[in-house]
Amino acid sequence: MACGGDQAQLCGDGNRLNVYQNTAYQPPPQEVASFGTFVSRGCHSDSMSARALSNSYTNYDTMTVELCLKLAAGSKYAGVEYYG
Repeated sequence: MACGGDQAQLCGDGNRLNVYQNTAYQPPPQEVASFGTFVSRGCHSDSMSARALSNSYTNYDTMTVELCLKLAAGSKYAGVEYYG
């Protein structure tokens, strides 16, 4: 059938679907479930006035979950946020 917004284009039909693939699609990153003795406890939120983890922090532009957890060896908790 012709598209409602542009009659020169096709927009499927009854039991029909025009399908397009985005060749630039990148799947979202996956959460690291565990690393060493650390296991993920999920995604949480905090704020500047009430930090969830307040002991200390390290910020690198090249941070990874694995690097963060290596740096936090000996700590009870570790977390990553805001890309670094």
